[in-house]
Amino acid sequence: MLLIGGQNRKYGQLFQNRGLVSCVRGLTLIEVMIALAIFLAMGLAIYEVIIRLTRLNTVSVQRVVATAIANETIETIRNLTYTDVGTVGGLPNGVVPQTNIITRQNMTFTVATTIRNIDDPFDGTISGNPAPVDTAPADYKQAEVVVTCTSCQYPSAVRLVTTIAPNGLEISTGNGALFIRVINAMAQPLPGAVVHITNSSVSPPVDLTDTTNATGELQLVDVPPSVNGYHIEVTQGGYSSDVTLAATVDNPNPSKPDATVAAQEVTQITFAIDALSTISLTTSNTICTPLAGVATHLAGSKLIGSAPDILKYDENTVSDGGGQINRTLEWDTYSTTITDPSYTLIGTVGTLPINLLPNSHQDISLILGSPTAHGLHITVKDATTLLPISGATVNVTRTGFNQSADTGRGYLRQTDWSGGGGQNNFVDESKYQSDDAQVDIATVGQVSLAQNGGDYYASGVITSSTFDTGGPTNFTNISWAPVSQPPAVGADSIKFQIATNNDNATWNFVGPDNTDATYYTVSNETINPAHNNSRYLRYKVFLSTADVAATPILSDAAVSFTSGCVPPGQVFFSGLGSYDYDIYVTASGYDSDTRSVSVSGWTNNEVLLTPS
Repeated sequence: MLLIGGQNRKYGQLFQNRGLVSCVRGLTLIEVMIALAIFLAMGLAIYEVIIRLTRLNTVSVQRVVATAIANETIETIRNLTYTDVGTVGGLPNGVVPQTNIITRQNMTFTVATTIRNIDDPFDGTISGNPAPVDTAPADYKQAEVVVTCTSCQYPSAVRLVTTIAPNGLEISTGNGALFIRVINAMAQPLPGAVVHITNSSVSPPVDLTDTTNATGELQLVDVPPSVNGYHIEVTQGGYSSDVTLAATVDNPNPSKPDATVAAQEVTQITFAIDALSTISLTTSNTICTPLAGVATHLAGSKLIGSAPDILKYDENTVSDGGGQINRTLEWDTYSTTITDPSYTLIGTVGTLPINLLPNSHQDISLILGSPTAHGLHITVKDATTLLPISGATVNVTRTGFNQSADTGRGYLRQTDWSGGGGQNNFVDESKYQSDDAQVDIATVGQVSLAQNGGDYYASGVITSSTFDTGGPTNFTNISWAPVSQPPAVGADSIKFQIATNNDNATWNFVGPDNTDATYYTVSNETINPAHNNSRYLRYKVFLSTADVAATPILSDAAVSFTSGCVPPGQVFFSGLGSYDYDIYVTASGYDSDTRSVSVSGWTNNEVLLTPS
């Protein structure tokens, strides 16, 4: 009985142990995944710290090595004789290479050395400003060494500068000076422009590359005399170039000949470069179908030579498979003609000639028709604003011939504000969106400053209603009339800003540089291409006077645009003979025009209608 009882207690304890074991709970899958995510996040953070430390250490090693190379180069220059301190082919000429490649610790470094003669104003300058005239302008030399790791993953540059003075007194060398000034299209100085100067007619020959300073200048003193020997090229990344040219058989009189430097004289040359722009010409028919393989001629107006005139840009080209001709060009005025005998130019969407601004884009559609031996292209414009007139009727007649056509539309225009404000969309042509209560709109056909106690307000603003072009549009010019204002009101008494969008809700009014700090102040000014491909437009006109006894007057505000394949303000008559034709042009609100035109080949004629 005791034995049996002991066995029962043994088995009972076993059962209790098994019960305890069965109550222990394991980890669920979600808990395992959360734990893994925590460990992964911690691991990634640690890895990022390691990467950053490794990068920092690598960059530090690179800079230490680059600094050592720069110091070695500077010390080498300092230990040269003064006459040898200069770059090979440079000004001053010497034994130091302008560019050198050095490999150190499995890293490749480019060492760029620039050495310049410095004309210290303490004893005067060669130009005499400040006085007196320094006949020995090379007072000392300045060496600049820039070391860059070109093979490193994280390249950085180390720059060291030192000066080297002569052991004895300075002496006159009988050399001259070459001062180079680089400006942009707005005549503003352009720092950092790359200047390359070569001259093989002096000994030793010159082959120098340098950059302009913060004021857009590169002043080289102690330059050996040479007659038309210094060839200069000025460039900058993404910019146009400007160069001097040697006289050739094809260009005997270059506009900017290679530079001449005379003893004890300063030669000053100005170069103009700016951001490159693009032109896209499209050759298509009247229903916007692209025409491929059309031969055209595209030419600028800038000259690089005279007697005979030599154009800087002059090209015969052909449209591609999509009817496109795309060119990257510098700012200039460009003209284009169709040279393909299979087509005739019947109109353009976009203004010709093309006024291409720096860092801009212009789209021009050349609308082509069937070839004709003799055709007449007529453009009808407002004589005051020079805007194309839509809806003008052009009648061409001669004995046995009578044909009429209407010009297309090409501008947004307002000539009356007497209906007042409160109109969001331009439906009633006499109304607008809002004003500042300081303008007078009572007189039909004009707006001026309102009177305030016998005098005029000093300024006033009107914001137009929304003009809807119906689709993506390229806006080209903004014009107004009258252009001449009373002298008493002062300069820029009428100026505009415009706003465009595709939602008819976002109105940011800006000027010609696409900021709210500038204004369109010249009638028929080119609109910034940033507004291209917008559907809706509003203008804001600012009236002001310098004399509250006088007011400016606005009678016409207009924005020209291109859209679709209907040439604005243009008509074309084909199948004509080589005869004289009578032209009669009428348009609502304008005096009619009658003239005789002799047609021979492709003939263009411009008709200016005077508002009645």
